[in-house]
Amino acid sequence: MKLGILGGTFDPIHRGHMAMAKAARQAMGLDRVLLTPTFLPPHKPAVSASSEHRLAMVRIAARGADGLEACDLEIRRGGVSYTVDTLEEVSRLYPGAEIYFIIGMDSLPELPRWRNLKRLLELAQLITISRPGEEHSFLTTSFPGIPEPILRQCEKNRVAMEPVPAASREIRKCISEGKTFEAYLPPGVGDYIRAHGLYGYQSSKRRA
Repeated sequence: MKLGILGGTFDPIHRGHMAMAKAARQAMGLDRVLLTPTFLPPHKPAVSASSEHRLAMVRIAARGADGLEACDLEIRRGGVSYTVDTLEEVSRLYPGAEIYFIIGMDSLPELPRWRNLKRLLELAQLITISRPGEEHSFLTTSFPGIPEPILRQCEKNRVAMEPVPAASREIRKCISEGKTFEAYLPPGVGDYIRAHGLYGYQSSKRRA
């Protein structure tokens, strides 16, 4: 089995996240992609919605998306969500699987800051997502701290994808300001946000 993992706060999950997962799955022939919301992100500010709400939205987004499924490993584990710990769990749950971790090119320079990078790279190959036509120099001078064999792997596993105009921070802002936001989200996620009054939806509605 070829198993992909796409992690993130998913606060909320949006069409850009889904496009990344689908592009990686199609290009790399992955059998499944696990959409894995963090409990507490190690390198980002605190999340806005609770872990339960974020996981529920990921489950809604994955519903009906072929080969994509929600994964609650980091939510159930609690604490700070380190990718290496998740990969250790996945490797135990899926013995013999080829594991791929999906990241955007903008995250690649941050990789040396990640916990136990050596072990992480033993557990999974990286799939890097970039824009079509973007040129990238996968050299150690461009990405200090990342071993050359890993950079060659990233270059080999690079997947070009048309950008999707969606960002969780901007979506949260639209919701809090009472602006239209559904177009940025997978089907059903907007209904969940309204039903639970997430991201200031109810207060913005009263102001309107």
